[in-house]
Amino acid sequence: MQNYRSITLEGAQRFLADRGGAPASEVRQLSGGEFSRAYAYRQEEQVLVVRFSATSTAFEKDRSETPSTMIGAVR
Repeated sequence: MQNYRSITLEGAQRFLADRGGAPASEVRQLSGGEFSRAYAYRQEEQVLVVRFSATSTAFEKDRSETPSTMIGAVR
């Protein structure tokens, strides 16, 4: 994966479109993120977040501290 800091709004929109399923709308970048870049978006009635990072370390830490129903697959 490219450097996560280089993921633009347009890049996040392309990533979400390439995943298939219901289209993502209202995509916007979230603030913060020392180790990842995050974008909120709406898919049908759900408000979701996609995060991009160069490593899985931060995601694995989140997974260990958050109920498993709150975090999807780490890919």
